[in-house]
Parts: sequence; structure tokens; C-alpha cells
Amino acid sequence: MGNDIHIHLDEIPPEVADTLARGCLRLYYQIIAMPNGRELLDDAWEKYQQRKNAEAASSSADSSSE
Repeated sequence: MGNDIHIHLDEIPPEVADTLARGCLRLYYQIIAMPNGRELLDDAWEKYQQRKNAEAASSSADSSSE
């Protein structure tokens, strides 16, 4: 059993989606306002991309060995 979380976006009411969007923007602006905030976001994004690419490569290697 994995730890994957699946969110059905079509089931989120528009007013809740608006609230989530405002919260995400507020968090983004707070991080950007921090010293080195942009660098923190860039580093986190780069690590996420590396992890995602490694998982995709691992997944494709697993499927090709079958």
C-alpha cells in the first residue's frame, strides 16, 4: 500500500478552490518576501524535479524488464 494521495479536482466546489488558491498565493508571497526566499523555492523545485525524474526512470525501467 502506497502513500499516494489522489484528489478529485472536479469534486472541489468553486468557492473552496478559490480559498485554496488564495492560500497558496499568500504562502508564495510570504516565502518570496523572506531573505533568500526565491532561492529556497528554486532549490525545492529543482529537488522535486530530480525526484520526479528519478521515479519516472525507475518506473520505466521496471516496466521494460517485464
